[in-house]
Amino acid sequence: MKVSKNFIIQEFVTPSMYNDLGDDADILVDDRVVHLAQFVRERFDKPVTINNWFYGGPFKYRGVRPHDCEVGAAYSQHKYGRAFDFNVRGMSIEEVHQDIKDNQQLYYDNHLRVVESIEKAATWMHFDVRFSTFNRIFWF
Repeated sequence: MKVSKNFIIQEFVTPSMYNDLGDDADILVDDRVVHLAQFVRERFDKPVTINNWFYGGPFKYRGVRPHDCEVGAAYSQHKYGRAFDFNVRGMSIEEVHQDIKDNQQLYYDNHLRVVESIEKAATWMHFDVRFSTFNRIFWF
């Protein structure tokens, strides 16, 4: 099921979540995550890879993660449907980071609240849309 112009629900959930809930698995994903992923896709006009297990790829924990998942932190925003990891085809992590730095308000307006630093995520991007009363993007 399409959840936006360029994404299907399987790109945001694990195989077991989709097997259990089918297209209703969209209830597990914060709408702001889908909006932000679509914003990134349109911003760069390039494919964005989140989960690709549905297409035979290796990624299944880059969107929502089960609460008992050992990938990532115990209280990761992934486990609440408020985070996603991704790559933009043909772009380096450094290029994406620089675009965020140069256009922070634009990303903030599209719900980005937290970005993992290159030191923590050297080969992928991590975005989350957690609730925050601060009017800025956090880098950690």
